[in-house]
Amino acid sequence: MNNCIIFFFFIFFLVSQVGFSQEKIPPLKKRPLPPRHNQCHLCHLKKDKYFISKAKPTRREHTDRHLQHGKLNISCHHCHDINNSNYLRSFSPEEPASFENPSPVCIRCHRERYRDWKKGMHGKRIGGWDPKLQEWYSCIDCHDPHSVKFKPMKAVPPPKRPRFGRSH
Repeated sequence: MNNCIIFFFFIFFLVSQVGFSQEKIPPLKKRPLPPRHNQCHLCHLKKDKYFISKAKPTRREHTDRHLQHGKLNISCHHCHDINNSNYLRSFSPEEPASFENPSPVCIRCHRERYRDWKKGMHGKRIGGWDPKLQEWYSCIDCHDPHSVKFKPMKAVPPPKRPRFGRSH
């Protein structure tokens, strides 16, 4: 009898470990790539055309970009690869960053928040239990990487509690 119980728990443990290792992460939300995302090298290949810091205003090409990423004095090359500007910087060989999946760039400064995002504790996942309908929002779907400060929001009121007679 004891051998059967031990065998049952061994099988249960083995199946549970296999189940956890096979956990599949939902696909990223599809969004259009930035216009001309693969043409950065046309200007930034020249050594005198490095990325500029937020202290200097952008000229001509990037007039719509005003880098205000937190309180740090960071520049474009903190996230964009300075040697090959058609790519984003990758800080983990296991998770290369791309314009399709830009979130691994964020791990450099936001390691704890990134870990929470990978576990589904930060950010947004939709689709419920059906794996065919699941989508995973990347960091830049909610946070503008060039100006990360959220606009002020009004909180939604809590749900109304149901009343069950006079005693409650």
